[in-house]
Amino acid sequence: MDREPDPVPDLVKQTVELVLGGKPAEARAVWALIDTKRLVSERKMALRVRHARVFRAAIWEQEPQRGRSAGVFRGRRVAVSQSSRLAIFRRDHFVCRYSHCRRRTLYAPVLRALSGRFPDLIPYQSNWRPVEEHILYLTYGTSLEHAISFPNGGTSNPENLITACYQCNDTKNMLDTSELGWEVARVEDMEWDGLSGYLPELLAATGRNRWRSG
Repeated sequence: MDREPDPVPDLVKQTVELVLGGKPAEARAVWALIDTKRLVSERKMALRVRHARVFRAAIWEQEPQRGRSAGVFRGRRVAVSQSSRLAIFRRDHFVCRYSHCRRRTLYAPVLRALSGRFPDLIPYQSNWRPVEEHILYLTYGTSLEHAISFPNGGTSNPENLITACYQCNDTKNMLDTSELGWEVARVEDMEWDGLSGYLPELLAATGRNRWRSG
């Protein structure tokens, strides 16, 4: 079944292009077209689903063999380098791999550069509060996901790493995909890079060169 076109990534792309074109007023006007109230409602619903699943499954108490006491955390959790993260994102065309979602994600450093240009419209702080002000980060931000989580025996090997929108990543958390009824879709050929190709020019235009690109 064909999916309804998602206008949000295209509106953010237009915003970036207008910033680069030296048209901040027009960029603000385009950003205002994003239905942030709908996104906030979506996120709250996703978190309710996760909380309900966690409490119902009682993962750590009812199934201790899957917890720390059973030694399921095999070996050390290996950090994934920024270059490896980018390789996964590019392999997946910056598209959320969960079949129910397939959202075109937005590379977080691009959002941070926009935050530097429009701090009143797109605030940024590490704890992302309040939710309403950081909703693009929390719903469309590109994130690295372990398809099989560590508590379920997953590793940081490339075959277990996928691109996910932050919302799906945060909703799944430590759950197994089967507990949510989720499936990982195949990589589809798509011309989308999370707007990462604009990053060098955008950093220069917004004076955010000091910000890390990772």
